[in-house]
Amino acid sequence: FIMASFLAVPYAEIALAAAIPAVLYYMGIFLQVDAHAAKTKLMGLKREELPEIKTTLKEGWPFIFAIAFLIYLLAIMKNEAQAPFTASAAMVLIAAIRKKDRLKKESLKKIFLDAGKTIAEIFGIIAGVGLVVGGLSISGVSLSFSSELVRVAGGNSLLILIAGAFTSFILGMGMTVSAVYVFLAIVMAPALVQQGFNPIAAHLFVIYWATVSYVTPPVALASYAASGIAKADPVKTSFVAMRLGVVAFIVPFMYVYNPALVGQGPIGEIISTFISASIGVFFLAAGFEGWLLGIGRIPKISSIILIPAGLLLMTPGTMTDLMGIALGAIVILYHIYRKRKIKIKIDIPESING
Repeated sequence: FIMASFLAVPYAEIALAAAIPAVLYYMGIFLQVDAHAAKTKLMGLKREELPEIKTTLKEGWPFIFAIAFLIYLLAIMKNEAQAPFTASAAMVLIAAIRKKDRLKKESLKKIFLDAGKTIAEIFGIIAGVGLVVGGLSISGVSLSFSSELVRVAGGNSLLILIAGAFTSFILGMGMTVSAVYVFLAIVMAPALVQQGFNPIAAHLFVIYWATVSYVTPPVALASYAASGIAKADPVKTSFVAMRLGVVAFIVPFMYVYNPALVGQGPIGEIISTFISASIGVFFLAAGFEGWLLGIGRIPKISSIILIPAGLLLMTPGTMTDLMGIALGAIVILYHIYRKRKIKIKIDIPESING
């Protein structure tokens, strides 16, 4: 919502722009977790232990309704300002109707107290950021900062992106994402736009890098929370989280150079870019986990080849795509050949004994 206000574009356009990077991120996590589970032989719940779909939908339909209603308000009604409040009010109304979910006096008291504390914390942080941003804007420092950053980097777009990523990461350690974004949208994003980057891609870049501190040491709040639930070592968990979330570190650099990854451009280009990036994520997941779907465990040399193959496929350009596919194909074809060769060696003695 804040980004839509800064860029003066509809919220739906921002949401659609963020959709492809989000899909790639979750795809990367899913593929890596799946590969790790296959490699370490982690088993899921038995079929009889899984909850029935009918029962789950019967009990959880209010949540599906709330999300669908929120999407309707945002995409169809285009009521960005009131949509969250209307959807929340609908949830409260449903809870009042359903006896099972009906809010009691104690629950309401706790909700209002928690909401008040959260709002007070956010207001305090935003107020502080507002003073800084206001001072920078009135003094003209924000504009000169962007110009100076471009000058110091010598017009090198990659250096500016690295500086922007580092700044976003550092600020994200001690501030909420919304507060960091407000600050960086004034100070950092204009420098990226000056370099000719797509405005939506530039703003998404800074907000993405502001969130990676949640899974990156030394702060890694989300990782430490997960380690408490899993009863695991916090530091080790944070480094595992970094490996699993590697796509989050790479994708922002890719979509600023290729806005098609944030839905900016012809539909054909968007689809082809998404397909090549998806294959790249698949290769990256296989490389980082040392497990290739349909093949099984792979040696380190194959992982070392698959990682740059994935990076090449996520980098914009026909030549890089062809190079990435070629590297990945070499690894896959080699392991298919090796697997068949081993199978033939096993089958020959059996046929002789028969």
